[in-house]
Amino acid sequence: AGLIKTVLSLHKGEIPPNLNFKKLNPHIQLEGTTFVLPMQVQPWPKRERRLAGVSAFGFGGTNVHMIVEEAPEVKKIINDIERPQHLLTLSARSETALLALAKRYQTQFSQTQDLPSVADICYTANTGRAHFPHRLAIGAGSTLQLRERLATFSAGKANAGMQSGSISSQTEHKLAFLFTGQGSQYIGMARQLYETQPTFRHTLDKCNEILRAYLEQPLLSVIYPEAGSPLNETMYTQPALFALEYALAEMWRSWGIEPDMVLGHSIGEYVAACIAGAFSLEDGLKLIAARGRLMQELPERGSMLVAFAEPTRLASILEAHQGQVAVAVINGPNNTVLSGNHAALQSIVQQLEAEGIETHSMTVSHAFHSPLMEPMLESFGQIAQEIQFHPLQIPLVCNLNGQVLSVGETMDASYWRQQTRGTVQFAVGMQTLAQAGCDVFFEIGPSATLLNMGKRVNNSGTWLASLRQEQNDWQVLLNSAATLYIQGVDLNWPGFDRDYQRRHLALPSYPFERQSYWFDTTDKAEVAEETVPEATEESSTSQKTQVGRQRHPFLDTYIALVHPAHTHVWESALEKQRLPYLNDHRIQGAIALPISAYVEMAQAATTEAFGKGKHVLKEIELKKLLLLPEKGSQQVQVILSSDSNEQVSFHIYSHVAGSAPNQDWTLHATGKIQHI
Repeated sequence: AGLIKTVLSLHKGEIPPNLNFKKLNPHIQLEGTTFVLPMQVQPWPKRERRLAGVSAFGFGGTNVHMIVEEAPEVKKIINDIERPQHLLTLSARSETALLALAKRYQTQFSQTQDLPSVADICYTANTGRAHFPHRLAIGAGSTLQLRERLATFSAGKANAGMQSGSISSQTEHKLAFLFTGQGSQYIGMARQLYETQPTFRHTLDKCNEILRAYLEQPLLSVIYPEAGSPLNETMYTQPALFALEYALAEMWRSWGIEPDMVLGHSIGEYVAACIAGAFSLEDGLKLIAARGRLMQELPERGSMLVAFAEPTRLASILEAHQGQVAVAVINGPNNTVLSGNHAALQSIVQQLEAEGIETHSMTVSHAFHSPLMEPMLESFGQIAQEIQFHPLQIPLVCNLNGQVLSVGETMDASYWRQQTRGTVQFAVGMQTLAQAGCDVFFEIGPSATLLNMGKRVNNSGTWLASLRQEQNDWQVLLNSAATLYIQGVDLNWPGFDRDYQRRHLALPSYPFERQSYWFDTTDKAEVAEETVPEATEESSTSQKTQVGRQRHPFLDTYIALVHPAHTHVWESALEKQRLPYLNDHRIQGAIALPISAYVEMAQAATTEAFGKGKHVLKEIELKKLLLLPEKGSQQVQVILSSDSNEQVSFHIYSHVAGSAPNQDWTLHATGKIQHI
């Protein structure tokens, strides 16, 4: 309390009056000193810095003096950038409590005309509350829209802008990043994100600066042109997709979403490898820019098509066109991409149509992953030799064979040379991810191309996009973030808002359901029958007045002894079912009776034997632990006895219930009792 009071005093810049002070001790002279006793609130002028001391002299031996300095001034983020959409997350321990919490939020925003910022509402709720199993996520562009959607949820209705669900304590997900390949690009991709998300913008700007050494036109002028753009020329397409996907991945990672595995489709594998730590961003951009430039310079461009058949069914037809056409990509069942010489492909199309196999021509700049790439391989291999490769930090599924490169393994220049010409084994790669336990597939790219293909290979799990063409960037992003949250993948909420100016608000508190969780002991009926004799001065140990009080549960039965005199014995059966609150008090797996139980037994026995009064237990010694069996009970005796000097002592023994009467009893605790 003293510390809190001092911190508030520092914060307010005021010194409060001394509580309950009336008259100064005459032996204390303050005249001539710098000490002043504040009798009323005094301003605390700020000079260099405010300092205060807090002393604590505790009953338990605490002797501490703490010097507290005022907190530094919070530097306001000077940033006019704001995102157009926000995400509110609410959670509770039960579905009923979640509904009550949503209603509290709705009520608070309905009772005021001066609505707070939706950004501050979401920031406060997301960062300032614990996240429980029953969850709700609502996307909104304004406080009014948020209020309407809260009302919709409270009424039990659905809305496209919100998601709800529950998770179990065992919920664990394995997340795979899927990096999109060529063909997914479009002018203006992620423009809204670039204008409103500083981390994404900073990363894309960084890529733009690095690529100035390799591109004739600045990357940003290609992606976000004022007039025409060469974006579909492969020398620009490849670095543009790399930069955009790398910036998306870094943004998600700044929000706390880290991949457990990565896979990229064709040029997407370059970004996947960079994120996995195979090479630096600078080397990755150098490599992808060289790849695009060398392909752009190839004399024959060729074409590509999708044949809706398995590669084995196409093998005999392709055999007649060896060196001209090859299988470029195996995307999934009955989805094989052929690439190569244009005339040869036209001939193949005619043969396939004759066999009833459908085809679809692709709009591409070059025949990627085909024999037409071979003239550039030597030059590209030499550039790849200049790259510094590092051990992987995240498992990567390779395009060439669909298998996993594990953490610690290192890629090399020859792999990237082969990858340029070889077949992309996307279908096998997706199967590998599923076999590795991945159940959340997150496409990192300008569209949802890989999600559609991946579902044909493995339709289980959760499939999320970062962006979709013709859709609002933030709506797609926040919808995916909401799905992650509802499924138990917690975001780094401070990181989610780190780039924006935010302030904390006073929001509704948790709606506790007022349920009782006290242990219901099972021995109430057993001990309620026996009454406790009240000790009087005239009564002896064996003759006591019955007053009908319930005996202490640790003292089931009183055993009256004729001899020796001045000895009292109580016997009880202690078992796990009677003492459920001890279930967590275990030593090496066994339930152990705590020292407080021995003290409780001795106190109860003393009160019953000698009546209510002041008694002191002293010289308590623990001889051996009393362990309760998982099944059955332990017979316990509490013995009070007096010696010739009228010194009363207690002894607590036990043995296994039901054993022979003459079995040895184990002594657990002893002590002395002093009457005051």
